[in-house]
This record gives sequence, structure tokens and C-alpha cells, in this order.
Amino acid sequence: YYPQIEDTCLVIGLGLVGNLVAQVARLKGLRVIGMEPNASRRERARTVGFTDLVDPTAGDPVAAVKALTEGRGAGLTVNASGVADTFMTAIACTATGGELSTLGGVRGETKHTLQPFLTQVQQRHVTIRGGWEMLLPRRFTPGNGRPCTERNLEQALRWLVTNQIQVDPLWTHTLQPAE
Repeated sequence: YYPQIEDTCLVIGLGLVGNLVAQVARLKGLRVIGMEPNASRRERARTVGFTDLVDPTAGDPVAAVKALTEGRGAGLTVNASGVADTFMTAIACTATGGELSTLGGVRGETKHTLQPFLTQVQQRHVTIRGGWEMLLPRRFTPGNGRPCTERNLEQALRWLVTNQIQVDPLWTHTLQPAE
């Protein structure tokens, strides 16, 4: 996905990974909308500077995203929740011609059938992409133009060192190895 100026990124699931993805999207120049049913996770997202936050249990989440995007939907939707039942919402919130990332994988069962989901993909030309970094080339190759793990890690460390990515507000507890 190659974001354009003023594109919108919807991140579904604002746990640790989703919040970090939202911060990266913002650093890449995208307007970020976060969707999360857990109030404390939404509050942590506010703490790191996000204002467009949707509680999917407080009304129609698709209508809320459409209202925030002038009816278009998100150019990039990242489903960081990993919950199977969220994918119909994710596809409905994605703009025509947009992209849906399955970053969080898929856990659990869903009440939805596959046909309506694939109909949305087909009729609205939505690209679905997985989020496994391990499938990217490991090292940078000049002239390739593809992202690679080496450059992604270098950039992530720069953002952490310069506090452009905030992790302290996301820290909720510490577990010992035995736990």
C-alpha cells in the first residue's frame, strides 16, 4: 500500500500492536481513525495523540467511519484485533479501491458467511494483504523499491530513540517470566 496525502488509515483494535501501527501510520502522513471497544485502550490512544476514536459498541461503527471520511471509508484498514467477527466491519469501512490488512491474523469463529465479504472485495476492488513482516526481503536491495525488514527495523529504532513512537503510555503491567 502506497499512501497518498490525506489518505485515512483505520486501525481496528488498539492494543499494543494496533496502537503502534496507528502511530506509524500517523508518522507516514496518514490521518488515523482508531476503533476499539475497550475504553482504557481508547484512552491510551488519546494519551498518544489520537482524536478520531470509534467505540464499535456505541452505535454503527461503519457509519461512524464513513462520517469521519466524508463517506469514502478508509484508504487503508488494518485489522489488528485478530478477531474473526470484525472482518465484515473492516471490509465495510474500507474505501472502494482501498486495502485491508489482516495484521492481527484471525482468531475465533464468526457468524458471517464468506460470500458477503468476498462480494465486497469484488465489487469495490479492495485489496487484502497479510501483515507478516517475515515474508519481506530481509536485506535492502538498491533499485528494488520494495520494503525490507532491515530498513523497517532501522526506521522503527529511529522513531523509538527520538520518541516519535510513544511506548511508555502503552505500558500497563509487567509479567515475570514464570507468569
